[in-house]
This record gives sequence, C-alpha cells and structure tokens, in this order.
Amino acid sequence: MSIHNYCSSGNSSCWPSASTWAAFNSSIGGRLATVTPWASPCFLSNYNSGACTEVINSYYDEFSRVNQTGATAATNWEACGSNNCWLYHLTPEITAFRSCSLGRLSPFVVALETATAAVDVAAAIQFATAHNIKLVIKNTGHCYLGRSVAKDSLTLWTHNLKSKIFSSATTICGVTSPSVTIGAGVQANEAYDLAAANNHMFIGGHYPSVGVGGGFVLGGGHGPLAPAKGFAVDQVLQVEIVTPDGQLRTLNACSADADLFWAIRGGGGGSWGVVTKTTFKVYPEEPVHLVTLNANYTALGVLQIDSIVTSFLTTVASNQLKWGSLGGAGKVFLFDYGFRSVSEGRFYQPNLTFVDFESLYAPILNFNTTWTNELTYYGVNVTAFPKFHDYLNDFLVPLASLEAVGYWTHLSSRIVPKRLFTNSSTVSTMVTALVKGARINTPTVSFQALLQLLNPYPHTIIEMNAPFNEPDAQNATSVHPAWRSAAWQVIYTCGATAEVPSSIRTYLANNVYAATQPLIDITPDTGAYYNEASQQQEDWENAFWGNNYARLLAVKEKYDPQGIFTVYKGIDVRMVLKRSNSIGNGDGVDGASPPGRRQRLLPDVSSDSLSPRVASATAPAKMILFGEHAVVYKGRRALACSVDLTTTVTITASQPDDLACPDGGGCLKIALPEVGIPESEPLFVPATLLHSCRLPDAITPALICTPDQIAVVEAMIDAVVPQSRQLTGMPKRAVCALLSLYLGITRSINQFADPTAAAKTTAISTTSRIPTGSGLGSSASFCVALAAALLLHARHPRLLAAAHRGGDQRDETVYDADTRAIVNEWALCGETVLHGLVSGVDNTVVCFGGANVFVKGMPLVPISGFPAVRMLITNTGVGKDTKKQVGIVTQRMEKMKNVTERLVDAVDAIVGECCALFEDFDGGRVGMDQVYDKLELLFELNHGILSALGVSHPSLEKIVAITRNYGLFTKMTGAGGGGCAITLIPEGFDNDRLRRAVAELEKEGFSCFESCVGCDGVSMKLDDEAATNFASSMMATFRTLYTTSQYSDVCVNVMGHTFRLHRAVISANPYFESMLSGKWQESGKQTLQLEFDDPVINLDAVKTVIARMYGIFGQPVTHSNVFALLATSSFFGDSALTQLCIVHVTATLTPATTPKYLAFADANFHGVHTTAVTNACLVHLCRLAGDPRFRSDYVSCLRAVPARWRETVLRADWLFVEDEVARMAVIEDVYDGFDGEIHADDKRAEASGNESDVNASVDGNDGGLDATDTHATHSRFDSETSIHTLFGNGWSAREHGSNEAVPYSESSLAAAEKASAIADVLSVVTENAAVLPTVQDVLSSAVIFSNINFATLLSVQARHRAAAAAIQRGLWQQQDLRAMIVASTPTTVNLGISYQHDAGDDGDNAHPGNRTSATPAQDTETMDGYSRVVDLIKTPSNWNSMRFPPFRFGYAFTGKQLGTIQENYGVKVYSNQQFYGFVYFSLIFTYLFISTEYEPGGSMWQIYLQKLEGEEGPALGIYMQRLPFEEPSFSTDISEYADKRIQVKLWFQIVCYTADSCCILESKPDLFKLTQSWGWRSTKMYSDIFEDPELEFKCVVVMGQT
Repeated sequence: MSIHNYCSSGNSSCWPSASTWAAFNSSIGGRLATVTPWASPCFLSNYNSGACTEVINSYYDEFSRVNQTGATAATNWEACGSNNCWLYHLTPEITAFRSCSLGRLSPFVVALETATAAVDVAAAIQFATAHNIKLVIKNTGHCYLGRSVAKDSLTLWTHNLKSKIFSSATTICGVTSPSVTIGAGVQANEAYDLAAANNHMFIGGHYPSVGVGGGFVLGGGHGPLAPAKGFAVDQVLQVEIVTPDGQLRTLNACSADADLFWAIRGGGGGSWGVVTKTTFKVYPEEPVHLVTLNANYTALGVLQIDSIVTSFLTTVASNQLKWGSLGGAGKVFLFDYGFRSVSEGRFYQPNLTFVDFESLYAPILNFNTTWTNELTYYGVNVTAFPKFHDYLNDFLVPLASLEAVGYWTHLSSRIVPKRLFTNSSTVSTMVTALVKGARINTPTVSFQALLQLLNPYPHTIIEMNAPFNEPDAQNATSVHPAWRSAAWQVIYTCGATAEVPSSIRTYLANNVYAATQPLIDITPDTGAYYNEASQQQEDWENAFWGNNYARLLAVKEKYDPQGIFTVYKGIDVRMVLKRSNSIGNGDGVDGASPPGRRQRLLPDVSSDSLSPRVASATAPAKMILFGEHAVVYKGRRALACSVDLTTTVTITASQPDDLACPDGGGCLKIALPEVGIPESEPLFVPATLLHSCRLPDAITPALICTPDQIAVVEAMIDAVVPQSRQLTGMPKRAVCALLSLYLGITRSINQFADPTAAAKTTAISTTSRIPTGSGLGSSASFCVALAAALLLHARHPRLLAAAHRGGDQRDETVYDADTRAIVNEWALCGETVLHGLVSGVDNTVVCFGGANVFVKGMPLVPISGFPAVRMLITNTGVGKDTKKQVGIVTQRMEKMKNVTERLVDAVDAIVGECCALFEDFDGGRVGMDQVYDKLELLFELNHGILSALGVSHPSLEKIVAITRNYGLFTKMTGAGGGGCAITLIPEGFDNDRLRRAVAELEKEGFSCFESCVGCDGVSMKLDDEAATNFASSMMATFRTLYTTSQYSDVCVNVMGHTFRLHRAVISANPYFESMLSGKWQESGKQTLQLEFDDPVINLDAVKTVIARMYGIFGQPVTHSNVFALLATSSFFGDSALTQLCIVHVTATLTPATTPKYLAFADANFHGVHTTAVTNACLVHLCRLAGDPRFRSDYVSCLRAVPARWRETVLRADWLFVEDEVARMAVIEDVYDGFDGEIHADDKRAEASGNESDVNASVDGNDGGLDATDTHATHSRFDSETSIHTLFGNGWSAREHGSNEAVPYSESSLAAAEKASAIADVLSVVTENAAVLPTVQDVLSSAVIFSNINFATLLSVQARHRAAAAAIQRGLWQQQDLRAMIVASTPTTVNLGISYQHDAGDDGDNAHPGNRTSATPAQDTETMDGYSRVVDLIKTPSNWNSMRFPPFRFGYAFTGKQLGTIQENYGVKVYSNQQFYGFVYFSLIFTYLFISTEYEPGGSMWQIYLQKLEGEEGPALGIYMQRLPFEEPSFSTDISEYADKRIQVKLWFQIVCYTADSCCILESKPDLFKLTQSWGWRSTKMYSDIFEDPELEFKCVVVMGQT
C-alpha cells in the first residue's frame, strides 16, 4: 500500500516530457488536449478581441461556463493562491496590469467520447500511475469543494458522454420499471427533456446545467421531487464504471461487486473510478402546484428582521411534517439576510388538486396579512402546472440565470432532523439556531457596501428537499443515514467577484462555516451534505457519511488499494495511514490531514534506542506569534507560543565500568556539545565529590540558585576541570546549572539515602536543534529538558505517576499542568544560574507549550486548545533593532495618535481573535481547516497593520511576495525592520511547492527552517516500569485517602475546620515532620490544634497546602491569594508553592502593585521569601522610577511605598537617573505636595534649628544662611553674596583680568575636615527627623552636590531646596579637588583622596576618607551579580562622608545605537561624554554689571558598547573610557584646570539594566591611561537585550579616584 506525493510540472525528474505527452496523445487517438484558461483571450499573453468579447458576454452564464475545460462553475477552483485568470466584475476588459495563469486547473485533459471512453480511461490510469500524476474527473465543474480540479493533474473530462436512452420497461435484479440510461455528461435539462418526451419525470436537481450522471448522483442528489420520490441516488438501477484497475464494470444490486455498487451510491464522486453510464428509474408525469411569496424589509433594524424571519420560519416549520409526508418540497431564500432585504419562499406540491393545495398551504397564502407595517409584499402567487415538466420549463429553468456561477463561492450546510419539528418547543429551538446562524453569516457594516456592489446571490437557503418518504430501510445506499430522518437542509452561502481582496473572502468563508455552529450544537447526530459542504468542515468523515464511513473505507481499500482516485475530503485509502503520516499531494487540497487535532511534531526517538535505565526529556523553543508592538502599550496583549525546534537531555544510569570513570568509581559524566563539551571530551565529576558537596538544609529551587550556592558549585567545577581546559563564560554557567539542578533534585528526592547510589555512574548528554542567540529560547529549552529528565531520573513520584497515567503511551507522555509546574520551578532555578534574575516567561512557555497570552506586568495566561500549526521561519539576515522599531511607532503615535492607536488596538484585537479561534477549536466548534483559514487572514491583516505602522523592511516584503506566489501567507515576527518572517503552511500543502518556495527564498539569500508552532511543551521518557507502577499506585492512593479520609490516623484542627489526615503522608512535610517525630509532645497525639500568629494565613490557603501534600495541585496563584499562599507555604515549608508565589510577584510588578508587595514584605517576615519580594521590588523601582518616560506613574508609586524603602531607592546609587540634577527632580516630584506621613512642622523646625546652630559654629560667621532661613526667606541672591554664603570666609576669588590663581587659604585636609563636620551635622538632622523626613532632608542626604556645577547649586539654594550645609559641602569638595588637580603633574597618579589613617587614629582624628563606602575589592568575573546589586541598593554608601565622593551618572542607550551594534561587529556606540571634576567660576566686572565665567576642571569619561564574537555567539562589549580633554563651548581657557595626568588610578562600578534582568560590573582601583578602555564582554547580556521586545539597556555608573 503506497501513499502518493504526486509529481509536479516543475519537477523534470518525474514530469513527462513533451514527446512523452505526445506519444500518450497518439495512443488515445488524439483526444488529449492542453487546457487554456477560458478568459485568457482577454489578457495580453493571449489577447484576442473577438474571443474576449464572447467570454465577457457569457462569463456568468451557466451553460457557457460548464462547457469549458478551462473554467469551473465557482471561480475559487480556477485559482491557486494568487495565480488565476479571473475577470473583474465591474471592469472585465481591464487586465493590462494582471497576469493569466492556469492556477489550479489541470494542464492536460482527456476529452472522453462515448465509443472509446473505457479504453481511454484505462490508458490514462496506466499513464498517470507510471508517471505519478494525479488523476481528476471533471464533468461540468459544479463541485463546491473543488474536487474536479487539481494543479499539475491529468483530467478525465466526461462532459461529452451524452448518450441517452429511454426504456418503458427495464428489468434489473428481477425488478422491472421505466428507466433512462444516460452518459455521464448528460445534464439535468437533457435528462428532464428525455423523460418528459416519454411522459415521465426524471428525479434530478434544481439547476439544469448540472451533470446528473456524475458527482451529483454519486453524492446523493436532492431536488424538487426528493420528498416524494427520494434522492437521485435512490433511483439508480445500474452503473457502468471504469475502476482503478482499468476494468469496465457493470454494477447493480445483484452483481458480483454489489459492495462497490452500494459504495458509489452516496460515497461521493471522484473516489471510485470513472462512471461512463447510469440507468435511472423514472416516474409517470404528475401535476405540480407552486406558491411563491416575496417580501422586502429594507428599512428595519436587526432585531425587527430577526423577529420577522423567526415568525415566517416558525410558520413553515410548524407545517413541514404535514407537507413533507405528502411529498411537498420547497425553498426559502434569505437574500443577504437583512441587507439586500429581499426574501422569497417557494413551495411546490405534486399530485394534488388546486383546492387541496390551497387548503394545505393556507398558512403561507395568508402570511401576507401579518407584518404589514414592516414588510412590503410583492405578491403571494399560486400557480398550477399540469405536468412536472411544465413546472421545469416555465419556472425552474428561467431561474437558472440566477445561479451563482462565475463567482468565488463558499457554502456550508447542516441536515436538520424531523424530531425538531414535532412540537412548538423544538421548532422554536431550531428556528432560533437557524436565525442565529443567519446573523453570524451577515457581513459587518464595514463590508456591506462592497458586498452590495459585488455579491449577487442569497446568503441563507432553507432546502425542504430531504428524501422524506424514502427511508432506505435496507441501507441500499451509502449516503449519511441522517438523511432518512431529515426534514430540512440549511445552507449558508457567500460569494464574491475578483475585485474582492482575499482577506475579505477569507473573512466571509469563516463566517459561513461559523454560521452552522448553532445548528450543529442542537443536531450532533446529523451531518452535512457531501455535495454542498464547507471546505472547513470538521470531522467530515462523520459529517458526510456517519456510520457508513468505515464500510466505505473498506470498499475503497478493496477496489483502489493504491489510492489512484483521491479527492478532497473524500473516501481515501490513504486515511488508513494518514493518522500517523500526514502527507500532502499535488493539488494542495487532497493531502489534508486526518480528522482531529494535529499531533505534536517532535523528533521521534525509538524505544529500542534507550537502555532500560534511561530517562530523557525533550523541550521546544519559543516565539512570539501575534501582538508585536501592541504589547509595548499598556494593557495590550502578545501571544507567546512554543516552537518544535527542540533540545533533548538524556540521562543514563549504569555501573561505573560502563562509562569508564577516571578514578574507577562512580561519577557523573557530562557532555554538552552545544557549549563546547563534546561526547568525545566529556567532563567527569566523581560521585564522592558530589556526595560531599555542601547544600542547604532545606533543599528548594529558590535556595539552590542563590549566589552562595552557585559559588559552591563553581568551586566544584574548578576542582574537576584540568588547568588546560578551564571553563569560562557560557560553558561554565551551563555546567553550573546542570550540577546545581542535579544536586538539588537528587538530594531533595533522597536519591543519596541509598549508600550505593553514590557509587553508580550517571551520564548526562544533550542534543539541540535551536540556534543560540536566535531569540528562540535555547537556554530555557535546555533548563526545562534538564529539570524534567533529572526529576524523572530521580524517580520523583508525581512524574512517575504522570508517566503511568499515559497508559500505553507512558514512555512519552503529555504531562498535566501540576506536573509541569514542578518541572518549571526547577527550570527557573536553572535559568537563574545561567542568567541571574529572569522573568520566567521563557521557561514557562517552553515547559507548558501551546500558546500563552502575555500582558506586560501580568503573569502568563495559557490558551487552551492551541493546535500544532506548521510554520516556515525565514531569517532575513538583517539585524533587528527593536528599540528603533518601537521608536517608529512611538513617533507615529505622537504625530497621529487617533489613527495609530486604532492600528495598535487592531493588533491587540488580532491577538483576541486568535485566542477566540483556539478556544473554538478546543471546544470542537471549528476544525483545523477553519483554523488555518482564519490564521491566514490574521497573518495578512497583522502584517498589513505592522507595515502601516512603518516597521516592515524590503526584505520582509520580498519574503511575503515570494511566499504569496506559492499560495502561502507570511507575516513579520517580532519587532520587524529585519529579523525573521513566519509563513503559515496549511495542512495538506503540496510538499513540492513548499520546496520550490524555500529554494526561491534561499536563492535570495534568506535562510529557512520548518517548524511547528504551538506544539506541546516538555515531554519525557522513562523505561523503568516497576518505578512507574509503584509511583502511580502511591499517588492514586494518596488522592483517594485525602478525598475520602479513609484510614485517617490524625486530625488537624485549623480555624474551625477539621482535616482527617494520615501521618505517613503529612510526615513528608517539613513542618509536620518536626511536629510528629522525636520527643515533641504532639508526636503521640491523635488530634493536633494549629494556630497562627500571622493574620495573612487563611483557611483556603491551608487547604491548598495540605492538598498539595497529597499530590493534589492546580490552585492558581492570583493577586487575591498570593499573600496568603506565600505566608502559608512558608509556615508549612512548601518551598515549591512559595517559589510560585515569588514568581507571580516578580511577573506582576507595576506602579500599582509594587507598594502593596513592599508593604506586605515589611509587615510579614517569612524569611528568604519575603526578602525575595523586597529585593524584586527594589530592583524594579531603581530601574524605572527615575526614567523620565514613567516618572509620573512612579511618583505616586514611591509616595505609596513604606517610607524607609522610598528613601532607600531615592538615595541608592543604582537609581537610574541621568545625573544628580535629574535625581533632585525625582525627589522633588515625590515630596512636593505630598500629604503623606512626611510632614510635621514641629519635627521639621526642631531639625532645622539644630542644623542652624551647627552651621554657625562651623562657618564662624553670622551672615550665612541657615536651614531655618531656607524655609522663611525667598529673596534674590546676587553672585557675590551667594558665593560667600556658600563658601564661608575661606573662599577667595580670582580677580578680574588676572590669570593667576589666588592661593587657597586653607589646606586641602582642613577643607576635607570641614566637609566632614558638615556631614556630621547632616547626620544629626537626619537622626532627629528620621521618622518624618522633609524634602530638604532627602535632598541633602541623597544628592552628591559636588557633582553639580555652580550655577545649578545657586539655583537650588535660591529655591531653598537643600540644606545650606549640604551645598557648602559640595563646594568645599569641588575646591578640594581643584586644588589637588592644579597641584598635580602629568606623572602624578594618586591625588590622595583615599588616604588611609593609621590603625590607632580614631575618634575626632579619623580621616573622613575612612567613612563607610562600597569601593570594590575585586574585579567582576561573572556576569550576574543580582544579589550584589540588591545589597548595594539596600545599604547605600555614605559617600558624603568621604573626602571627595565618587561621580555618578546614568545613560540609556537608544534603539538606534543598539541597532547599529546589532548589525555590525566591532562598531562602537558611545554614551554622552561625562565630565568628572568641578566647574570653577570667576567674577568678571564690567562697567555696567558683574558676570560669572565658568571653567571646568577634571577629566572626561564615557561608556561605549560594541558587538563582539563570544564563545556561544554574539557578545556585548561594555567599556569605560577616559577621553582627551576637549574644550567645552562655555570655556575660553581650560589649560590650568584640566587633569593633565597621563594615567590615573580609579575604581568604578556599572549596573546594567535590561527589561528583565540586571547585573553589576566592578573594577577595583586600577591604573587608567589616557584613551584606555576597560570593560567586559557578555553573550548573556547581548541576548537579554535583543531577545526582549522593549530593547532596553540602561547603565548606571559610579566611579571614584584615589
């Protein structure tokens, strides 16, 4: 049995040559013809004026169209993607700018003739099979699902098989009846005329151009006589068919192949062979009566229209059983439901007198007496036809001109059973569902004007043409059994002309199929009509054939085992294999995947490749599907999903000899090829060393990844790695993460309780298909797979139980959410070891798989039912610049806010549409076909909107254009402006066409790789059945014990609730273990009373924690319960739950939540857990509170946080602000007008008075402004007064016109001592006002005034903001530095700022340089330091007590700068040049006024970044650089005060913030030469910047001289 992947015309290795085609043509007598699109004469490539006019004049004529090999009734099936030969409806003659192509049409057709049909079909089968070409059968081309066309196929055209014979008495299988025998090409009007000429009725359809001997009858065939006589298929007596083996067979109910006769009568056209001739039973002519009703409801609203339609349909439905039992048929048309506003009802009844008919249809005849104010009736007309043929000729045939041919057409249908017509209640339910569907199918207002112009046919049709009186009790036909108990078929349709964009056509098609859902909900036992179904029909095997499908498939396998004849959603022997092999074929339709949801697309690992002691886990990558740019704006969503590029971690346990450990004992063998540790050169860690490794007493993921514990593991690595192979960077971090998780997981599950366990040998290896540095989450995939494999290897009971729940599939299981949560906790630990502080988004998406909605500042929300979607990812090779692209949208938002906001909202709405689509899929309301159709529309819309936002790129547009030519939909992913594009690959898409598309993309220089988006998350394998069965039994028992309280041996009373528990279970919990063991008095009690001092703990949280002890998980962490769960889990020692709470807090930090989290942490101490909450909040505030973009939000936030943390953040060196002036602005914004706890006049006055006293004693003059003055005085200061006030008597200015400096009157040491005395005063002020600090207090302690130039200091003094003493201190320190720089020479290295006093020098003699500081003691060696940053934030240095404080500044690199380095290796981008020193001033006296001249003294510095080669990919270089002194614009003479030293000795610290992480880089005091750079390179920092959509990189620098 084979599966076809058909040859395409572009494949010269299999497609026949011209001579081969010619030889085949000759062999069949020249009846092979090439196919030319019917409208080609209107296009430049084949232009013919006369022929074009003929085409235009007959383009919408059914008989003209169906006579063409190069056309189909519905133009959908002439097109393949954007390739077609369509004429526009309004301007058909204008084609100059469009091309004509075959599209989906076959290139060759065999025109069958009656005399040679059987021979030609057999020859065609042989030829197509030999060349692996798809065969299709075409008659008139009416098929709504395109089954009669296929690209690169060979068509067998039966349209010319026109033989017709009438027989008054034909005997077949012992039954005699009148009949007609007709060729397959005979159309309905011809069959009707043949029968009527002999005074008989032929049972056919409504449209005269349809070929009744082909697909019409093979699919069932309903029509106006179906209720009275049955379907057309019920009339079939005999069939001649050429089957796939080339034989001409005559089939009937008593032939040897009667099973095939049964199958073709309802099994659908195109699947069984080529029917050449059919014999039908016919009936004597009968009279027909017809009533028609037409009405217009133009001016009404939606609710009124619904009421009218409901009333009319209720009237019809209430009489349907009576009419149908007498053979009555009919149709109701709701033309463009409520839009074009014309409705029509047709009811026809055979074989009744006129009087009887009027009586029977009185409800319709009298309906025009209702709704007279709302409807305009065009008449209720009754017509009597003596014969059925008169009805055909006089009524039905003239209506054929209304048949919608020549248009793009889409429809869906549902069979409605008689049981819904039995009483008013069921009728109401059915009509409500029908009307609801009609409303769903009604276009939105935004599309209606377009549709009114272009769409000429009805949208909703109620067919009353079921085989009402033909029950088929013997199951003689294979149509869906539901037809035999049906009353109606409801059809929803839509149509469009060539002018309508594909995106709108897709929108219409989606509406059509969605419209059937209300009826599906109330008719789960029926189905849809095979001939009139949606292309999106889900569960189509059951919908088309019900329980006949299995028998049909068996017949198909018997007569067509090779699958010679296959059609879209037809009986296909390949379905037997498709459930494990989704193979496409040549036409891009027939290769649709089997029903149901797609399976996860991950690499297969055969079970025999694993030894009996192997555990492995595979985790996917991740990407952003929708929501780019919108997610940057508050409240908008992004959709993150998994990608089936995978990492697999395999763990093999064996005896030492098996793995040849170096010391002959047990060991851990590590091979990580992706980071440079290949299988050929693994690392070996002795088991004895692992066993002796120090771990925390309580082993939790949070405690395993602390800096201290990481340092222990790193020391172990250094001990086992040879000097010749020292690990650094990512390799070392990867090994560290592996060992941390290995030790933490195995010890936490008591792996080493077995004394022999340490002597065993374990090998851990990885393989990965995820490119590093690609933004696809390679590290998260590694950590998730590692954690899962280790947990399984260590026999974690819950994972083993989950494996058992998989039944026969337990060796590769899709684990439940609770089990994945365990894996995710440990994976987050691994990510923390690798990268420091992380958000946890990447590992969560990778672990759980599918799709997750992300809103900034909120936890991930999983989308249930996300199906596996096949994608092509194409890398443009153009470096992405996320910050730049975000800036483009921001600029547009500023210039055209209303328009841009709507575009951003539209992107957010696309995320919502996608989520709703997947929810519908999960609920079974839509199938994969509809999922792909809607995703294609969303792709097209999303890309268009992003292009409109200005974030596309020529390379992206080229990818979109290339893939669109192959019928594929593409969108940019991520920020745009380069990067990657993703292309949706529909189910059943032609693999050869996909290969050609990829080849063309690669020819353009792009790189492509195929993936599955939305695949499942982590999966695991374990071949250890005994362990699995034991754990399964244990966990199942635990859950039963908890829910039933059976065998309870201890009662626990908590808050009025009694838990009946089990010592054996709860003793595994740390809290209960200590309570129930040893000498504690509770150890022997049967009842325990638990009381809590912590008011945060509540009963619900206790229930959650206790349920988790029994393996019952699932309680989500939310804003409402996070505090209770954190407090309760800390109390009971449930570290896993505690970690989940901390992750929730970290993920939901916003200006609104941060004060609440800090207040909780302050009020409730739960050890390291509340400390972790505090730390996360402080880092968050330091990163964002000073950012000008967010200051307004964080001003309120800082006012709301506890006072001590507000002051901590504002004083912290690592608050991101540009300079000291910006820090002042933040502080003033926070404290000005703040009516919180900081105001108290009495305390302020007391503090100010103390400061005033000390100022006087220090300065030795009575004229200085004291702190009290600053509150009361608002006078204007002139320059001289201010200078003397600020400096005191020790200051001397340079005289006007002189270049000589007047010597400083005090020694540098004296100046420093004075500064120290002022600092002591400030400490007194702060102590006295500690409870209620003022803005003056905070400014005085938080701002380093020596880093502010004189003019600004003067302004501050004038505004009475900071204490005079603080400003004086800054000026004295500037003077001190000036004096030292002036006195230095080019060879001077140290200025003596960090002078250290003797050991015995203390008290008042202690030098101020010895005060508390955080000068680095060593250089940074690893790029993490999160805990170091937190420590520095929480313990601000007392810089003001130093002789000269360090210099602080912040810089945020722009998106343009970051984009530059991303695109170019080695190119440097620079921060602003920063001046470190002082600004000296002098007074210039002129005739009219006194002016001030400012002159700088000191040195110039800057940071720069560049992209470098790292060990695992691109790395970010971060460097400090001293610059040659360049003269600023405000200076005229700087030579005297510039720092002329060739090299200086200084230290510095740089804290780097990205959107989700931070790290600190520290350099201990070292020599810096002029223009020398000093810094670090980091692969991790590079990925942190460019994987985040915000593209944020901020640096805060603190540097000090010695």
